[in-house]
Amino acid sequence: MAAEDSAVAVRPQKDNSIFTVLIYVAVIAFAFSCVFPFLLMLTGSFMVEDDIRRYGYQLIPKQLTTYAYQILFLFPGRILNGYRITLITTITGTLAHLVICSLCAYPLSLKSVKYRRAFQVFILITMVLNGGMVSWYYVCTRMLGLRNTILSMILPLLVSPFNVFLIRGYYMSLPEEMAESATIDGAGQFRIFAQIILPLSKPVLAAVGLFISITFWNDWYHSLMLNDLPEYFSLQLNLRTIVSQVQFLRSNSYAAGMRELVANLPGEGVKLATAMVTVGPIIVIYPFVQKYFVKGIMVGAVKG
Repeated sequence: MAAEDSAVAVRPQKDNSIFTVLIYVAVIAFAFSCVFPFLLMLTGSFMVEDDIRRYGYQLIPKQLTTYAYQILFLFPGRILNGYRITLITTITGTLAHLVICSLCAYPLSLKSVKYRRAFQVFILITMVLNGGMVSWYYVCTRMLGLRNTILSMILPLLVSPFNVFLIRGYYMSLPEEMAESATIDGAGQFRIFAQIILPLSKPVLAAVGLFISITFWNDWYHSLMLNDLPEYFSLQLNLRTIVSQVQFLRSNSYAAGMRELVANLPGEGVKLATAMVTVGPIIVIYPFVQKYFVKGIMVGAVKG
């Protein structure tokens, strides 16, 4: 009897260990599926163009070359200036965006504010309707004077109605008793916002900050539309120009009689090298805000 009892006692532990191993295998497989495209992109950027055409992308290239990166950095000053412009716009724009959206969302979350529903409808309309490209261009260039300035890549993205409602929903999920007790103690709305609401809103602010920082980092449209001077070109626009020039040379080599000259230009390699150059900083930022990311999105979207 004692042997049978011990056998029964061991079985659950054995079943749990098998289940744990299966979980680890599933998690590792999922993690590898996420990392695999990035590794393929990294190794592909060092592959020879002929190998890509013959064998496709490989984790272990048959031949290694830095030709794609050499083409990208033919003019290093241009790339470094693009990095400088993009870093300035990303850091400044992200901080300013968080300040404006959080300040806009706070009064919309207070039930004591009159006509807050009317303001919400007004903000909601801007998510659905816009004035079109012509009016947008006229306002940015003629009325605001943003042409050939670094502000042309910051001001158009300073406010997002979606992020305002996301932050507002998170504010409304916080206990109202904290603000009420602070009001009884004599605290004003600005002090309540700065010392109580903001410290409790780190998850949603981190999530929104990640969203908008990626938007600023990947933005090339505003740099293209509102700037003529190369010193105000963003990193993305500079890299896009290089990729377009390489593709143009490859597609028009027959007509120009330069087939042998441009036959080995790494068209696919330049695309992958461009992706590697641009994705690096975002990968560095994400681990610092990942712990807030899911919580900020879920809590801010449930209530309100």
